[in-house]
Amino acid sequence: MRRLTPRHVGAEVGEFVDPFRRRYVQWESGLEDKVANWLAALPSTADLREQQLARYRKGLLPAHTFLDFVVTRTDGSRIVYAVRHARDADDELRDVLRAVADHEGDGVADEFRILRETDLDRVSIDNARLVCRCARDFDRAGVARVEDSLPRAGTRTTFRDVARRSGIGARGYRAAVALVQSGLVRPDRGERIRPDAGLTVGKRTNFATA
Repeated sequence: MRRLTPRHVGAEVGEFVDPFRRRYVQWESGLEDKVANWLAALPSTADLREQQLARYRKGLLPAHTFLDFVVTRTDGSRIVYAVRHARDADDELRDVLRAVADHEGDGVADEFRILRETDLDRVSIDNARLVCRCARDFDRAGVARVEDSLPRAGTRTTFRDVARRSGIGARGYRAAVALVQSGLVRPDRGERIRPDAGLTVGKRTNFATA
């Protein structure tokens, strides 16, 4: 059995299976759980690592911190996300991130960002969770069937129509949802994923398991 050890006494801790990188991702708050799902499902995410140790100097003394998430994007760039509730995104956190950037340089990341609960909407989080759940079917044959049956890039359609074209029914719908992470299936911005939700057929930008 996997044992999860929080870095802070009393911290909420858990994990989920990233179906695209095929590894466990640990989180230490409900907000981190949401962000982890969102990052995992993004077509721009090539790799996702959590709780990464980073060193810096605090005055003349050595210090260290743990970076909540480090994302490698499909274009090769890396972004650090410090996940905080808005009330905790203070100057002290900004100073630590600046110090890490100054000390580690681009050895850690190209960009450092603070991500608050107000930066993500409920629809985006729910859609990301659904994409990850469907991808955890690990239905490679179903995904391949849907991918082969997609109309040309730029076509406007719905998840229901994509599933119908695949000829495998509900299995095709779940495979189509999993393909959101690949960039081939692009849901309408701000719309909750469901069978009749609109989408645009794109081009594959991510070559993870979906």
